[in-house]
Amino acid sequence: MSAVLKPPSSTAAPARDDAHISPREFFALVGRSLAVSYKARGAASCAVSVIGFVFALAPSVLAWLMGVFTDAVQGVFEGTAPAGSAFAMLAALMGVYVAQLGYTCLRSYFEQADSERMMRYIRKRTLSITCRVRMRHIDNEGGFAERSSFVDTAAGLQAAGSMQQIALWMQNAVAFCALAVVLAGVDAWMIVIVVVTALPSVILTYAQERERYRLSRSLARTSAFAQMYYQDATRFQTLQEVRFNRIFPYVKARKWQPSVDEVILKDGSMKRRHAVANACADLFSGSVYVLVLALAAAKIYAEPALGLGVFTLTLSGAAQMQSLVSQLFTGATAFVASAPYIQDFFSLEDFEHEPAAEAPDRIAAATPDRIAANVPDVRSPEPSAPADIVFENVRFTYPGAPDEALRSVSVTVREGERVAVVGRNGSGKSTFVNLLCGFYAPDSGKVTVSGLNPYEDPVRVRADLSAVFQDFARYEDTIRENIAISAPGRARDDAAMMSLAKKTGAAGTIASREKGLDDVVGSYSERGNNLSGGQWQRVAITRAAWRSQARIMLLDEPTSALDPMAEAEIYRNFSDIVEGRTALLVSHRLGIASQVDRVLVFDGGRIVEDGSPEELIAANGLFAELYRSQAQWYR
Repeated sequence: MSAVLKPPSSTAAPARDDAHISPREFFALVGRSLAVSYKARGAASCAVSVIGFVFALAPSVLAWLMGVFTDAVQGVFEGTAPAGSAFAMLAALMGVYVAQLGYTCLRSYFEQADSERMMRYIRKRTLSITCRVRMRHIDNEGGFAERSSFVDTAAGLQAAGSMQQIALWMQNAVAFCALAVVLAGVDAWMIVIVVVTALPSVILTYAQERERYRLSRSLARTSAFAQMYYQDATRFQTLQEVRFNRIFPYVKARKWQPSVDEVILKDGSMKRRHAVANACADLFSGSVYVLVLALAAAKIYAEPALGLGVFTLTLSGAAQMQSLVSQLFTGATAFVASAPYIQDFFSLEDFEHEPAAEAPDRIAAATPDRIAANVPDVRSPEPSAPADIVFENVRFTYPGAPDEALRSVSVTVREGERVAVVGRNGSGKSTFVNLLCGFYAPDSGKVTVSGLNPYEDPVRVRADLSAVFQDFARYEDTIRENIAISAPGRARDDAAMMSLAKKTGAAGTIASREKGLDDVVGSYSERGNNLSGGQWQRVAITRAAWRSQARIMLLDEPTSALDPMAEAEIYRNFSDIVEGRTALLVSHRLGIASQVDRVLVFDGGRIVEDGSPEELIAANGLFAELYRSQAQWYR
């Protein structure tokens, strides 16, 4: 049992307002964002950004050349200047313009590519964190599940865009300063006018980004559930039941549609308000041309010697400065307003990770040899340490759960023992497995596997532990990779793999496939070449047994998807599959008791019985009751 998200309701607490960030936090975010931007973009894109600081001077150069060119043309018509000077200025003007245009095209290309790289980096990083974070956070302790979903959708996209724009903002700052120097030579008031008329847009952008963030956070849970309901109605695992029971109208009308309508209604209302406000701000900022040109005309009227070049310089410079001011201040405001999104992304790193995790982002998604070469070298516990499992007075409660899942559990499983763990649903069996694998830490007491604490040293413990979980994985790949993936460093010996598959009953499945071990299986395979539930479970058992270096084997409901004959075959070959390792079998089916040395009976989070199958049947306790209740169905 674990804590789960609750569906959205009208009484749900509002999302936490993280929009306020201190100046210190803000500048720290800028530094981290620049580091992420550099790491994600690559050398070529960063080189283009560096060149951009040179081209940041282009607007001021163009405005100055426009003024000089106008004066030269006026001089030609008045006979005070040679025609060559006008053509020279025209050539220079065109050269700068073409160079700027070429750089703009190059920058646009890299911006598009960088946007994809940034988003890929953020999603890859989020995936890596999710694979390494403590399991209690996957149960949404601290709001991790909610926040990671938010980052994967709204926050991730917003953070990627903002981090990508930092270098461009710095270039615009350089361009603004250079252009301000040029316009100040005419009249410093022009700069003031351009800046003031841009302020409404700046203020609106900041306010709108804050509102957008708050709305996104408040709707994060609703959006997540809308996606969950959509998957319930479409994914293969639930599609049969949805169709058979005609559940789609219920899912659509009672679950999915209200969530989607709430998101669309609130988001649409916000966007309409923003559109009206932005139109008014654009109308106000358009007045800059009237004011600046009137100021330039008055300047020329007062000093005719200035010539038409000043007017042209002012017209060109004001237009470019207005664009720069808008980009500069709007970009800065947008980054400040987007800082909470970026903070949400970085905050995922603050959740506790498993120590010395496998770093899945380092594993090459390529050939098996490259994958094996990239798997960190994990040393198993020293052979002198016995492969024992020890629980000492262990108590544990799941995050958010009202009752303890384990209560004062003490037990020792010695190396080489074969032990069955049985009990009713909710008795504590799965929790026992979770603590054994290091997914959770006990609230009190101590757990050791091969002499190590599985929560503090999960990598080394799991190197000595092989497991088939109740919800076993089904990888969209070849049968060979579905088996070999559990031990990337082991040579893919077909003879050894088929020998093991005969013991687990997977050999018949492999032989029936067109390409044998190399047949690609799964719902999305090229030929829709999926396996049945029982066939997948045989493959999962083979995968666990393939980890030959593991001295402990954990089988959680290993025959739940098998028919009686296949289950009997697994029992007959059980000793060969385990091969003398310490074996722990968790099962509702008590037929496995005939293959073990000892049975642990859980009830109410405690071990209420511990002994051989024969001893427990003779004791006429809970095990005997469960055993007889199942046996009567086979008489």
